[in-house]
Amino acid sequence: MDVVDPWYEAETRTAHLAGRQVVLTDKEGEAFAYLCGRLGQIVGREELEREVWQMAPGVRSETVPVTLRNLRRKLGDEGDSALHTVRGVGWRLDAVERVAPSSLPRFATPYFGRDAEESAVLKLLEGPWPVVTLVGPGGIGKSRLAAAIASRLKERVVFVAVSEGMDADALGAALLGAAGVNARRMDELAASLGTSRVRIVLDEAEQSWEAARDFVARLPELRFLVTSRRELGVAGEAVHDVRPLTGDEGRRFLRERLEASRWHRGAADPELDRAIELLDGLPLGLELVAAHPDPVESQLDDLAHGSLPEGPEAERLEAALRRSFERLAEPARALLLALSLPEGPVSDDEIRAWLGPEAIAGVRDLAQRSLVDRQGTRWVLLRTQRTFLLRQHGPWDALRERFDAFLHARLFELEVLLLRDPSHFGEAFAPRIEDLVRLLERCPLDDLVEATWTLGTLYDIHGPRIAQSRLLEICERRLIVHPMLPVLEAVVRGSPRGQLPEPPPGTDLTTRTVTELLRSNFARESLDLARLDAMLAEVPPGRPVFRHRIQRLRALALDFVDPDASRALMLDMLRDADPFPTLRPEILSRLAFLHRAQLDVATRFARRAVDEARRCGLAIQETRCRWVLSAVLTEQDPELGAEAYLESAAASAVTAPREADALASVAGLMLFALGHDDRAVPLLERGLAGIDTVRGPSEAALSAIRLSRGDTSAKPALRRADPRHFLLYRENGSFAGGVARDAICAEVEVHDAMAEGREREAIAAVVARLEAVASPGDPVLLDLLRKRWAARLERQEPGAR
Repeated sequence: MDVVDPWYEAETRTAHLAGRQVVLTDKEGEAFAYLCGRLGQIVGREELEREVWQMAPGVRSETVPVTLRNLRRKLGDEGDSALHTVRGVGWRLDAVERVAPSSLPRFATPYFGRDAEESAVLKLLEGPWPVVTLVGPGGIGKSRLAAAIASRLKERVVFVAVSEGMDADALGAALLGAAGVNARRMDELAASLGTSRVRIVLDEAEQSWEAARDFVARLPELRFLVTSRRELGVAGEAVHDVRPLTGDEGRRFLRERLEASRWHRGAADPELDRAIELLDGLPLGLELVAAHPDPVESQLDDLAHGSLPEGPEAERLEAALRRSFERLAEPARALLLALSLPEGPVSDDEIRAWLGPEAIAGVRDLAQRSLVDRQGTRWVLLRTQRTFLLRQHGPWDALRERFDAFLHARLFELEVLLLRDPSHFGEAFAPRIEDLVRLLERCPLDDLVEATWTLGTLYDIHGPRIAQSRLLEICERRLIVHPMLPVLEAVVRGSPRGQLPEPPPGTDLTTRTVTELLRSNFARESLDLARLDAMLAEVPPGRPVFRHRIQRLRALALDFVDPDASRALMLDMLRDADPFPTLRPEILSRLAFLHRAQLDVATRFARRAVDEARRCGLAIQETRCRWVLSAVLTEQDPELGAEAYLESAAASAVTAPREADALASVAGLMLFALGHDDRAVPLLERGLAGIDTVRGPSEAALSAIRLSRGDTSAKPALRRADPRHFLLYRENGSFAGGVARDAICAEVEVHDAMAEGREREAIAAVVARLEAVASPGDPVLLDLLRKRWAARLERQEPGAR
């Protein structure tokens, strides 16, 4: 170990010894400085009293030995201290290992420890790397981390702040001043500093990046710790990527800052997590939230919409972002502005398709400057960076037009992908979903229906990834007086109300197809084969989804005039759908419906539909196929069908909760019609939270049960039951639905007749009315309701159940 003079910083009264810094009192410091000038010499008490304490000759004081005893304790344990007492003579300060006083900057707020990152960087500093560079975006805390690490080093640290416009010579001059070295040339500087253990900290090297790189390259003998938004690219450089504060670390940081704020101290973990997410875990941004007078929860909405609270920290953050942006050449600025448009990460393939293959090199250069981040195989901008960029002037119209053209192309790719292999949807399209939804707010009306259809299909497959209500909200906002709004509403909600209007003249093929599909749910006999054939001739090449939709309608229309031809057409469609496995479950479920007269065949098709939907990962489609299977089993045995609906509801509880509630409600209606009221009640209660087509019947059935048990408050609900909510999907669907409604609501008539002693007559009248409208093609539920009333009449105990 080299032994040199100790180093004392009089301004802060700090002794810089090997591996530690010792803060002294005024007299301890003056005595220590005096002894440093006489290393290895014995200095007597009288000399210290005269030279340090300025006492008059002959004056004695115990202050001197007490101060020297305290100084010896601070410098080390009694046996290890460099300060020794020579009994009867005085004190001697031996040579100690010196560490120069730190030139590290002081910060306004306390440092928040990053133990893992500090350990990783210290390991690099202790290794063979002469240059270690901390890289990251503005506000990530590179300077604070570097200062904290430097304060732990057992070597002298010289701190140099790089400023804009510096050249290598200016950096050399700054280093000379910070190090206190007498040298005029670089070689003299290297020779002087190279003889001792010194670590030079170059802070914010990106301010004059080329000069910093040249400066470091010209001094290979020295050791550097650099902070920069991009690595220097010099020989012997190790790079550490400074990461944002997230998870427990981010919460601890923000909570610590909040507790020190005069405005507020409390916030729940979910609010802290959301603030950290919206500010990219940047410590500078989190300081901004903590210093603002508004509580964290009230700031979240502004942060989510790209507004930063005002304050000095916001100005610092904005200034840091602006400096990085303004240093870019014009092409790089335009590229960065374009990359601020997507809501999620973009892949190399997407960038090539959108901005051209030459853009990849530009994106990688921006990543080198910490302006773009890499997430796996994709590129993404920090939210704070996007917020800043979207407020800048730029060629936004041209950039947006090009981005929208790219999104339109992705919509068509998405349509084919959904048909071929939806299992890869998440990897390929999940980051673009928000962009595609926002496209609806800007795209021409002619494209809106097709976009809504495709995204509606996407909702069917991955419901949680898209908010159905947002699609509807966009459609209503843009088409509030447009005649196709009911069609779009039906596509999005999946539960159309009332008859659909005819599309206006000149309407595009997509809208006409959607309208026909929806109309078929109300009255399949309205399908016109000639019109469907004309639509089929309009299908453009390479659009299999159009052909499939119209062919499906043709099969349903043929079912009324030639059932055998209808089934044959659907079987042909099944064979043609082999390259598009996601079409097969729907075709199979339609085949189950078309073979409803052959229950064993229908059951096989329905089970295949469920299996193929599950294999393709079509969660909501699987639920709908289960619905068909349950309906087919109901045709064979109502008790078996009710259990099948219950099993289908259980299987769909996670993937399609609303449909699961609806399935449970249908099971409840079946059990109610079978006379199992106690089992039906909890299932019907689930139906009250379901879709419109089961909510009304569930409420009516529950009210009928309550009224039959003497609860007269149930009457109003029965009286207001809407026949449109009792749609039963048969050729005479609306008629059968009205009969089903009457069969349940008749409970009011019977209850009113009880007061006059005419209960039995009222039941007989209900049975006669229901039998008068009976037909072989009636739905099972309607038939069960008739049998329920008939059984009640046969028991000759009106009111008994």
